[in-house]
Amino acid sequence: MKRITLFMASFFTITSFAQTFTEVVDGVSRDFFYSSSSVGDFDGDGDADLVICGAVDPENSGEFANTTICAVYENVNGTLQENTDYALSNGIHLGDVKFIDVNQDGLLDLVLTGLSYLDIVNYKNYIYINTGSSYQLQETIQGKIMGSIAVADYNHNGLQDYVINGLYFDQAANKVTNKVDLYTNANGTFTKSFLVPGSQMGDVQIADFNNDMELDVAVMGFDTDTGNRILNVYMNDGQGNLIEKQNFTGISGGTIAVADFNVDGYLDFVTHGVEGENLYSLKVYLNNQDETFTETEIPNEGIGVSNGSKSIAAGDFNNDGYYDFVLMGDDANYNSAVKIFTYNSATGGFDKYTNPTEIINAGGPSSLNVIDYNSDNKLDLLVSGFTDVNGEYLTITRLYENADTTTTNQAPNAPSNLHAETIGNRIDFSWDLATDDKTPSEALQYEIKVGTTDGGAELAQYVVTTPFWYLTFDELPEDIYWTVRSIDASQAKSGFAPTSGVLSTTNYTKTPALAIYPNPTRAHFYVTEAAQRISIYTTSGQLVQSLENVYENTPINTSALTTGVYIVQIKTLTNKTQTKKLIIQK
Repeated sequence: MKRITLFMASFFTITSFAQTFTEVVDGVSRDFFYSSSSVGDFDGDGDADLVICGAVDPENSGEFANTTICAVYENVNGTLQENTDYALSNGIHLGDVKFIDVNQDGLLDLVLTGLSYLDIVNYKNYIYINTGSSYQLQETIQGKIMGSIAVADYNHNGLQDYVINGLYFDQAANKVTNKVDLYTNANGTFTKSFLVPGSQMGDVQIADFNNDMELDVAVMGFDTDTGNRILNVYMNDGQGNLIEKQNFTGISGGTIAVADFNVDGYLDFVTHGVEGENLYSLKVYLNNQDETFTETEIPNEGIGVSNGSKSIAAGDFNNDGYYDFVLMGDDANYNSAVKIFTYNSATGGFDKYTNPTEIINAGGPSSLNVIDYNSDNKLDLLVSGFTDVNGEYLTITRLYENADTTTTNQAPNAPSNLHAETIGNRIDFSWDLATDDKTPSEALQYEIKVGTTDGGAELAQYVVTTPFWYLTFDELPEDIYWTVRSIDASQAKSGFAPTSGVLSTTNYTKTPALAIYPNPTRAHFYVTEAAQRISIYTTSGQLVQSLENVYENTPINTSALTTGVYIVQIKTLTNKTQTKKLIIQK
């Protein structure tokens, strides 16, 4: 583990900025307690909608919130309006909620976990299906509190899975415990399995940290089983096994935000919370591109929250194209704050936003989210928590507009040069890095869409963070159409690329299973088929080795390459080109 404990002034500065956040009057119609939220387009009209779950005071009596709900807000021409037709029959607080397309019909469903005042003993995990006119309860199973949900296609079958971290009572073991469980999606039905040790008062994030197209895990919080705070990073070995690569000083009472801050093509992360008694911290973990991270603290800026909801988020707030982050919570003296740090590309560090704004300082059991509610390609901010108003500790939920009028942000360009190939029942997709007026190409993300008809998405549709991905199917459909669009650091999206990258029975051929072995390797590998050319690239696209006229099963020396993940491009004697992932471990 690399750790920086002596801080250079260039990594952290205090600067005033031109942009301003202003409160949106009647932006959200309720104030939520112990809340969580998720942003997505549940009605399919192209703009950002919102769901918020939490406890509320339904009569606005000023008394303690005593009713648990989930409210769905539809974006109507830039105004968030609660849509009671989509009201959920069950609510949660002290938990989490996420949009997810369970049945791959293009309509965003919901998964939620937490506690309800209707039953404060049994924690529930609910799955709601979007019918196009309402949300209908599909399943109720054991849930968790003081944790979080992450949604991802963990096994590459095109269907979205989810994981839950948090606290629950294990009846079989007769004790309170915490762990991260994976719920694998098979045609809309989920199967539960253990993923990694978990936590309460923390977070779990699923991301491809080493650009090998496999999903890795970061988890933080207080581990009830061991009595210790944790912050662990696990790498996926490609067989679905998660290997613990780094464990940092444990942190609880906070959450994690993942983004490529320094635009090197690799995901970093930032977290905050409590390390020890009254020791609050805020730390950035930059990716070293070798499955390790360098930890750097932003001194004297740590704050924490008193539950496991989302308290930190990444996005471009000053419209320069780079990922920034915002966090909220309380310091050791119980002073509430909402803090924004913007990435400084000149110094490689972060500047603290100090310009006066209308963002209210809130903390306690708090949560936040980013949303472009008015579709102006600038990120707005949702804040929910407690604040001191004239000596009263009140619950607030507020929407703030990014009212910066000095800069603009255009949507990125669509990707080009779409390429796909099949190996058995696996399809590998790749495309050229897209471009944007602000966000560097290396930091763009992509939404891939795969279907059996032109424009269809019944096989897969979700966001990935690399310009390549793969899917595996039990049996390949006869016709497969796919496309992709790019997403910048402000969540502005390009149009989808033309489906000239279509796979179908008329323009692709199933390729025999060519393989490289051993993989991972230390000093050499073999290819099972003769090749005109073998080229080895870093995952950021740099050519590092090339060979001509290679016989099958001939050793290829990689002793000059450092530990990491590489892309091997093989041009066979039949002029077919295949791409393989190679892992080198010294």
